[in-house]
Amino acid sequence: AVVSTQSGHYGRAITVKTFDSVDKLYPKGITNRVATKFRKGACDNCGAISHKKIDCLEKPRKIGAKWSGKDFAPDEHIAETQKLDFEGKRDRGIGYDTTAHDAILEEY
Repeated sequence: AVVSTQSGHYGRAITVKTFDSVDKLYPKGITNRVATKFRKGACDNCGAISHKKIDCLEKPRKIGAKWSGKDFAPDEHIAETQKLDFEGKRDRGIGYDTTAHDAILEEY
């Protein structure tokens, strides 16, 4: 949200931009939803709705999910667009859940 106020000698608007928190976690990975039939706009190769055939990471199938009608891949989470500042856009650890690291430490 951009908030603007009228102030100053020349009557310029002062804008204050608000950004999302870097600590905000968002879902990653695949969902539990698996299609039972091919959906319009889904990947021709695996049947997931979250990407197209050219972006598919699976090995190209001899007969894709669009034509075979079976063995559909689960959909991936689609991250919502975040409003981040200069540092937030370049933060490599954004969205990292530290409990996952704690589980690795406990295992070893």
